[in-house]
Amino acid sequence: MSRKNMLQLKMASPSKICKAFIVIISCGMFVWLLIKINKKDHGTDDRFHIVYFFPKLTTDPSQREVSQVLNKQRELELMKVAELNLNHDQVAQLHVMYLDDSVKQDFINYKMANKHKLTMHKVYRDPTYRDTFELINNQLLKMNLIILNNDNYLSQGWESINKTSLEKVMYALTRRGRNETSNSPGKCSMPDFCGLTNTYIGSHDAFAFRLTKPINEELLREFDFKMYPYGAENVFIWLFQNKMGFQTVNPCKEVHIYHMHCVKAGWTYTGKKKRIDRVRNQTGRAPFSLLT
Repeated sequence: MSRKNMLQLKMASPSKICKAFIVIISCGMFVWLLIKINKKDHGTDDRFHIVYFFPKLTTDPSQREVSQVLNKQRELELMKVAELNLNHDQVAQLHVMYLDDSVKQDFINYKMANKHKLTMHKVYRDPTYRDTFELINNQLLKMNLIILNNDNYLSQGWESINKTSLEKVMYALTRRGRNETSNSPGKCSMPDFCGLTNTYIGSHDAFAFRLTKPINEELLREFDFKMYPYGAENVFIWLFQNKMGFQTVNPCKEVHIYHMHCVKAGWTYTGKKKRIDRVRNQTGRAPFSLLT
């Protein structure tokens, strides 16, 4: 190599080295910024994470006696409820557990805003509360949570909850009712279980709380019951009160959830079926109260 070429190489090397350092520093700053943004989104966002199961009624063997037209209408009605929850400003994420793979595709196909707040979770059986808490153990510790019946949606008052208390206080809310406009068949009037003249009857459709550590296997086994039988919510409350040491409140006149069930289809438990809370002798109650 000639002296001229060696001189050119020596003169060019510092520049190349500087450019390399600039690239490294820039990449490092970019990674740092992404980490900071991620921590901000998931570490300081105190909005709620809703968790519930979304069924596929048109393929559910238990719904064969119901018209498939009604089953499909009910699925669309539940999709509208999901959309209302996604649009609520106090909701950070809607975590939807699903058994039938077509449910995930249904959400992809359904036109709605705020899909970035939607997270889908595959399950491999008709879920119980245990499945919900296993999801929480694995992914949602230290977050403000709402376990919600899938035909209820959040409305006013959720910004007023004292979120610092959620590690010790569980909000077990009774649903409200009003005139609803469903995707199909249209308008209907839903009964109000927490109106000015209502008395408490033990009905609950939303549970708000925060867990800081995983629920152990012994307690998971106690939560291994389905969410739909009569009295299931009362067993849930009893376990929080007696096994987990939570105080329970029910300020449903100030913090509202609404029930949408205009379509005459979906899971129902009628007749003389035994209440699960009485079978287990675990009847928890959370009468109407004021915000704490």
